[in-house]
Amino acid sequence: MELKVYVDNLPRLISGINRRTTCQEVIYALAHATGKTGRFVLVEKWRTSERSLAPHDKPLELLLKWGEYAQDVQFVLRCLGEHRAPSRASDETNDVPGAGGSAF
Repeated sequence: MELKVYVDNLPRLISGINRRTTCQEVIYALAHATGKTGRFVLVEKWRTSERSLAPHDKPLELLLKWGEYAQDVQFVLRCLGEHRAPSRASDETNDVPGAGGSAF
């Protein structure tokens, strides 16, 4: 089965989805296919209502619960932030006691 997920306002079809497929697996597949890095969440959107889904939620199971309204539900991939390695400048802050110019 396929699941439509909007990524950057463009629809993407994820194939091979079944009732056991989790949001975490969908997010991983989309991030891998698009080359995106960072932290993501899958959002369930219906009309003007939105709900962030947990990694263990199962999108097809959720659609079944919507019943006759399932065709109006959209899934959206949202980036929560870029995955970045700590910069050298942030390692040398003096805001934390003991941090700073000491070498390890």
